[in-house]
Amino acid sequence: MILDLIMPGMDGKSCLKTILEYNPGARILISSGFCEQSLHDELMEMGAKGYIPKPYQIGELSKKIKEVMETR
Repeated sequence: MILDLIMPGMDGKSCLKTILEYNPGARILISSGFCEQSLHDELMEMGAKGYIPKPYQIGELSKKIKEVMETR
């Protein structure tokens, strides 16, 4: 799953937590145009499997998705 940090109704951090409560094995790639290192680290500790900054090229996204899918 590719999850943006800024969404209407629920922020990405809360959404990540909720998804992982329902499916602890979910492979979630965080995408954001702005993410401080401390938040990045926190999201990874919470269970996100990767991060890709916006804007990105399709090749970069493809590579990152492959990395996330190969993560156990």
